[in-house]
Amino acid sequence: MSARWMRPVAVAITLATIAAACGDDRDDQAFRRDSSTFERRSSGETTTTVDQTEGIDLDGVPEADQDDVIIEAAIGEVEKFWEENFDDVVGGEFVPVSGGFFPYGPNRELPTCGTRFRYEQIAENAFYCPIDDLIAWDTDNLTNDMLERFGPFTLVIVMAHEYGHAVQTRGALNPQLPTIAGEQQADCFAGAFTAYVNDGESDVLAVSIDDLDRAVAGFLSLRDEIGTDTESEGAHGSGFDRVGAFQDGFLNGAETCAEYEDIFESGESTAVDIPFVDETGQVRQLDAPFDPADPDSIFLLTLGSLETFWASALEEQFGEEWTPLFQDERVIAFDPEDPDSLPECPGEEIDLDDAAGQAFACFGDEDDPDDDFIAFDLRRAAELYENIGDFAVSGFLARQYSYVAQQIIGDLEDDKDSFLQADCFSGAWTDALRAGQRLLSPDFDDADGGQNSVTLSAGDLDEAIQSFLLVGDDGDTERTGSPFERAAAFRDGFFNGLESCATYLEDGAPSAEEGVPSQDD
Repeated sequence: MSARWMRPVAVAITLATIAAACGDDRDDQAFRRDSSTFERRSSGETTTTVDQTEGIDLDGVPEADQDDVIIEAAIGEVEKFWEENFDDVVGGEFVPVSGGFFPYGPNRELPTCGTRFRYEQIAENAFYCPIDDLIAWDTDNLTNDMLERFGPFTLVIVMAHEYGHAVQTRGALNPQLPTIAGEQQADCFAGAFTAYVNDGESDVLAVSIDDLDRAVAGFLSLRDEIGTDTESEGAHGSGFDRVGAFQDGFLNGAETCAEYEDIFESGESTAVDIPFVDETGQVRQLDAPFDPADPDSIFLLTLGSLETFWASALEEQFGEEWTPLFQDERVIAFDPEDPDSLPECPGEEIDLDDAAGQAFACFGDEDDPDDDFIAFDLRRAAELYENIGDFAVSGFLARQYSYVAQQIIGDLEDDKDSFLQADCFSGAWTDALRAGQRLLSPDFDDADGGQNSVTLSAGDLDEAIQSFLLVGDDGDTERTGSPFERAAAFRDGFFNGLESCATYLEDGAPSAEEGVPSQDD
């Protein structure tokens, strides 16, 4: 996140010296939406995973060869998918890849693609060759590593993506379009195939929503370098772009992916391009400083813009008035090693050990919002900043602001749709930063009448997606949403705004719960 000049303001992030409240085991507490959001992290870990290769016989297969066996089975299922769907999506009869499938490595025979390669040219890669109509992958230095790091279904997704390129040569995409169009559509096709497996249409493969979290991590490992122009040759998209196209196919089907051709031919794009430089030609700062005392710190930029956003958006979308938190020093940082720094929440017993690593919103008198506050672990914020980047800190705080907004409008519930609505709200706020959000509150105005602004930097959206993999309310994904579902809700808010988020409690959040295998299946 970056700023265009911000004058020094009083630091409203308070390391309060307040008596800490000691309490009972939080698992025994009932959720009280008028007390705090602390209990939103109270359930034990509950995840739903399946045997992703239940129909593949890996017994006796050497570990070094298991990736190729999984890929061979995956390709067979992808071809089955296209045999069933090609006519509806592209039109005509499906013709399978004819040139073969080739695992390669530094000491193996290399595939050709109109010419012979040196290994260094195709190391750590997987690709479709339209000239020879073949699919190849580096079994020694790519797919074996991906299998170990992200699990078998990431290999399935990679092959579904590459086969998507083969489908493009069979009529799904204008070959004159930029590289990013083909990569986004191939990611979308991979998502549509994954939904097909998720719906139980494969006798060989299986996947659940929770299993897809590792696949999301896999996409982040294959993203473009931060700041890559989406129009550049070879661009595949940021992690945000790639996860988004995959989710588009997963949630909306391959027919939606086919529409990407029209989108790109019209001059539009499914990818979000956030350049390194602003309109004045100045290089944008990638990470704002962490020190809360710095006038351009990530805390001041984030909290100032959140206050500005909700002061306007809450009234415009929901007809409710926002009560400032940051300006009134009601955003409080605590140190998990200092019991006196944890603020007391009326009607709530919060143990310091349980609060460590967390953020929560406290609601006092429901008729008096002036005693509400947000508290967060400053050490955890520092870890997020160091391990991911500044926008992970922003997301850490933004979700709590979303909870406060939900409390005001009456949407703060203890169920998945409410949790995902909070992520959708955070996405809507993030979109406000895309064009450079003005800090319109008088507290943030320049003494000479000017106004400061905050905008996204290259890499911020990927940091938001990464944070979903590391930051959650607890391990109960059936209740709070998996990182895959949270990313979908965040993107919904980013692209469709608060109006879409407002439908979640009545119509449900954009997830794919139907067809998700349970542990009992």
